[in-house]
Amino acid sequence: MRKVLIVRFSSIGDVIQCLWAADRIRAEWQDAEIHWLVREDIQAALGLSPSIQRIWALPRGSSLIQLLGLAWQLRAQGFTHIYDAHQSLRSGVVRRILRLTLKQPRILVRGKQ
Repeated sequence: MRKVLIVRFSSIGDVIQCLWAADRIRAEWQDAEIHWLVREDIQAALGLSPSIQRIWALPRGSSLIQLLGLAWQLRAQGFTHIYDAHQSLRSGVVRRILRLTLKQPRILVRGKQ
């Protein structure tokens, strides 16, 4: 089974525009378990998508220690695929920690526009 993490922390408009990714993944891999990592104050917007099984929230203004703690929790989830739709310093930290658990890295990073 595929287990996918989408990382897009903010802003609300960008998160909503990125909802297509969860729907597209669901269309391609109907058995996939889709998780999303987002900033806590925006997580309600993800309720718009029935494709997302679990939302992981990072508090706004969180410290590096909080980010690392959450990344280690995510690492224990055993994701098979990661889509970094944010490409920020924070999402890079999460990617690097999660890469340690992937047997064959399946990481897609959205390019900056």
